[in-house]
Formats: sequence, structure tokens, C-alpha cells
Amino acid sequence: MSIETHGEVRTTIVGGRTVAWATYGDPYGTPVVYFHGAGGSRLEARVLDREAEAAGLQILSIDRPGCGRTDPMPNRTLLRSVTDLSAVLDAESVDRVAVSGLSAGAMYAWASAEAYGDRISHVVVASPAMNIEPYDDVRAALSGQFKLMMFLATRAPGVLAAMQRRQGKVLQGPDGQAKTAKAMRKISPDDATLLEDTEMYREFRLITTEGRRQGSQGGEEFALIGRPWGFDPAAQTTPCTVIYGSTDPLTPGIRAWLSHAPNAQSCEVPGGHLQTMLPAGRAALIDALATSAA
Repeated sequence: MSIETHGEVRTTIVGGRTVAWATYGDPYGTPVVYFHGAGGSRLEARVLDREAEAAGLQILSIDRPGCGRTDPMPNRTLLRSVTDLSAVLDAESVDRVAVSGLSAGAMYAWASAEAYGDRISHVVVASPAMNIEPYDDVRAALSGQFKLMMFLATRAPGVLAAMQRRQGKVLQGPDGQAKTAKAMRKISPDDATLLEDTEMYREFRLITTEGRRQGSQGGEEFALIGRPWGFDPAAQTTPCTVIYGSTDPLTPGIRAWLSHAPNAQSCEVPGGHLQTMLPAGRAALIDALATSAA
């Protein structure tokens, strides 16, 4: 394992693969884990740095297989993917930890509790992508855009990959901010407004550019969401907190999913799908992690 400075890449080797992560917050604080969203990277947790430091938390933010600096994992399943977590915890000498995830990262947080229940104290998910396969009401409540992504990921992955490659080129273009915000406004107006802020857009572009450095476009993540997970997080007994934005397009589906999860607590905050980039969303996530880690 190579250990560098705060916020820099840390690595370990798992079965011949390099697994990478970075730490944010208090370098001497209580460790917690963060899983980024589809197409993202470990850099996503940078926005939580100040709040995590103030709360006495050290965030271990892990690049998933094929994202950022972590090597791909051929033919991976959701549960196989979280074997990287065990290696990171061992490298950091962490026995038990709370885990969190944004969007598609939520399924990895839940999978961690399923695979390593004795090492996971709490699951905190924000704007979660849910296991839609078992629940007709959850599927029915999801937006048409999300249903289209699921369809393309499982039935026409090449089309989805091409669409996401085009999106990546738009992000890097000279008018990328305006085009990205305009496209987002059709799906989530509050997220579009967020990306119209130059500083927020710069951070979003940095996160997603790093996530795609190996050519991964996030399509594999959508395919994993749409397939059977091999477990049902709604039935888990590990304490769980679900945070969601009031205007997130996924919110109707999240509310439907919560009706099947009697052990999960929920917290609604202002904002859309990217609500953890806003003060209220960041505060809710850090508060849930700090409470669970206390």
C-alpha cells in the first residue's frame, strides 16, 4: 500500500488489481466510507471535506472498479464489487465502519452491509438508486428518464455508452456548462440551477472526468442496478438512513421503496439529485455518519 498526503491517491493490490481511494475530512478522525455515484470518482467526497473535518470524521472515498484509478473487475457482480472495500479497510487498519453512498453508490453501501455485516455499523444513502426488480410500485414511481436508462443499460448497452461518450465530450467543450445545464433542466431544474454555478460545475466536471479516465462511462452501473442484486436491502437489519432531495426525480421511487423498508429512517432535504453538493444535503449526510460513528 502507498500512503500519500491528505486527499491524494492511496492504493493497495487486490488479486493483481490496483484499488485506489482518497481520504477527506479529519486525518485523525473516525473513519467512514463513501461510495461515489455512477460515472463519478473518489473526488466526489471533496465537497464533504470541511464538514467532515468539523465533525471529526475521516472519509475513505473509494474509486470503484474501472473508475478513477481503480482497475476494472471483469464480469463483476454487485456483491463481488465490494470485495475492494474489505481490502481498503484492512489497509487502513479499520475493523468496523459506517458506509455511505450517493445515487448508484447507495447499492454498494447496501451490498457492503450484506457482504460484511459484522464490519458495517450503519448505512447512509443519499439520492439512492434502489433495487427496482422486486417491487412493481417502485418501478412504476420512477421517472421516464430513469426507466429509459435502465432499458438501455440492459437491452442496448452500446447505445447508452455512445450517449454517455457524447455527454463526456460536451462536458469538456468550451460551452459545456451551458449545454449540460440546459440538458439537466429538462430532467431536474434544481440540479440545472446548481450546475449553472461556475464553481459547482467545475467540481462536477472534475469528478466525472476523473471517473471516466479509463473509458468507463457509468453504463455498467446502470446495468447492475437493473439486474437482481442477490439480496434485498429493504430487509436488512443494519441501521440505515435514507436522505433524498425534495425535487429529485427519483424521490417518488425512493418514497415507494421506503414503504418496504421498516428499518430505514428517512430525511428529506431541499434540492434535487445532487443535493449533497448543497449545504443542507452535506449537513444531513455528515450528521447521519457522525451520529452512527459516535
